[in-house]
Amino acid sequence: MTLPSIPKHYDNRLLWHSRIPEKVSIFMWRLFNNALPLPLNLQKMNISLAPKCPFCPDVDTMEHIFWRCRMVYPTWQWFGRTLEVYDQTNLLELVQHWWSRKSSLKSLAFSIPAAICWFAWKTRNAALFSGTCCRPDKFQWEVQIFLISMYHMRAGKLLGIESLLLRRLGLM
Repeated sequence: MTLPSIPKHYDNRLLWHSRIPEKVSIFMWRLFNNALPLPLNLQKMNISLAPKCPFCPDVDTMEHIFWRCRMVYPTWQWFGRTLEVYDQTNLLELVQHWWSRKSSLKSLAFSIPAAICWFAWKTRNAALFSGTCCRPDKFQWEVQIFLISMYHMRAGKLLGIESLLLRRLGLM
């Protein structure tokens, strides 16, 4: 049984930015191609998993896990407000909107959405399978630490605008 893919309205090359670790790019490809073991996808393969979010009473959909969950949404809001990237109507449009800002945000247009989605997945799975608890402020902190590590490994190769934006975010 194959899962239906999400209609492609994006450039696949945008998932493979050199600033983003390969494992995160693979994860983002799986997210955009509906190839993650989300509850709805598992149900289609007759695998039962509780569809409830581990952080709130909402159903664990792709939109909820990676964007609207009360654990994740404040982080999207903070980065968006700080860098003037505004909300959209769904997750894919939101990520594409970030990508469309590549001329002004440079690599941050790719690394911020990837980092938020990556940590949303990791945090959700830790809560589901290990009982690990998290708070929205700790989630945002983890995303920021991940971004710091991504940019400090290659600090000498930063563009001027990237340095300014990282300073604005308090990451440098």
